[in-house]
Amino acid sequence: MRTIGRWLLVHLVGLALLVACPAKGDVNINILGFRYESRSSSQSPSLTLKVRENEGFVSGTWSANLAQSRPSANQQVWFSISIHDARSQKMFSAHADAINYSFLFPQKKSWRGQHQMLTPAGTLVLSGQFSSKTAAGDFTFTPDANYLAQAGAHLTSAPSTLELLELGLAGVTVEQMVAFEKSGMKSSAAEMIRFKSSGVTPQYAVAVRKVQPFSADEIVRLRNSGVPETFPAAMKSAGYDFDAVQLVKLRNSGVSADEAAAWKKAGFDFDLESLVKMRNSGVKPDFARAVKEVFPSISSSEVVKLRNSGISKEFLIDIKKADVDFTVDEIIRLRNSGVSADYIRAWRTAGSTFRSEELIRLRNSGVPVDYAAVVNIPNRKPLSVDTLIKLRNRGMSAQEIRELRE
Repeated sequence: MRTIGRWLLVHLVGLALLVACPAKGDVNINILGFRYESRSSSQSPSLTLKVRENEGFVSGTWSANLAQSRPSANQQVWFSISIHDARSQKMFSAHADAINYSFLFPQKKSWRGQHQMLTPAGTLVLSGQFSSKTAAGDFTFTPDANYLAQAGAHLTSAPSTLELLELGLAGVTVEQMVAFEKSGMKSSAAEMIRFKSSGVTPQYAVAVRKVQPFSADEIVRLRNSGVPETFPAAMKSAGYDFDAVQLVKLRNSGVSADEAAAWKKAGFDFDLESLVKMRNSGVKPDFARAVKEVFPSISSSEVVKLRNSGISKEFLIDIKKADVDFTVDEIIRLRNSGVSADYIRAWRTAGSTFRSEELIRLRNSGVPVDYAAVVNIPNRKPLSVDTLIKLRNRGMSAQEIRELRE
């Protein structure tokens, strides 16, 4: 036990020291032969290009954070890329598989030289040196003339030299531009880059636009939110109108097109906000259908109230058979006070017209159901709730009350 206790203490101390260490790079701690390692969250590799010239070709300076070992072919490490153009105040960001930039990761402690990278849009040349997990130098990007001509033909406008660099680093091919154009979505360079980085395919764009002409930004939003390409058409078939924001909200709340259609079949013409409310409250269409049979004009908020109060459809139907005039709020209070349908039915059968609050008072005061038979005696004034409670508190039985009254 002492050995185990010592082992636990050592590890707890090691973990505590890691937590206490400021996150400025890798931390290595060795305690009694045990090694603890922490890696900074800023260790993902990155490449930054700062534009100096942007006429015919793009040139400037570059820097890279390479605080990581060289990625292998079977290891996917995302490489963050950004471009800064101070003159236009423009900034571009993208991600790529680091394996495509493995030439930047040093085989040895330092290097000096020049690296050429072929992109779909042209050639990027990086020259400089590596030292202490960082690299820096000058860069030049020369556009591909054929790519420029094709882009001008298949995009909404010919891209600028800087946009060509962005298209190249994003990996946008001419074939992808053509595919979007054929799908009916001839796009700008910026839109193509967004489509590429968000994983939007021409097939996805066509599918979501079948029932509504979503913009490029809306399509990207739908894709980034995980909205299936068949979802807009399915919701339209279910009888609903929507925009991209509403589709995302439905998707995030777990509302399916089948569920939306089921609400229509149940007789509810809910708007999309109400569908989300029903879903978040755990209300099912079959429960709401039973409620609607009892309350034909019930609102969505009242359905949620009943569900949240634990009212079953069986209880609801039974209590309304005992008295059709109770409201939703009254039924909830009756249920919470333990007033059953049989209890209500006994008083109604005896000719009593006690309201819900009076029935609750009787139930809470322990007035038994057989008292109902002595409320109305021929040629006698009906007993009030207060009188019944007083008689109950005196311990009188229904038979004793009857004998007194007769």
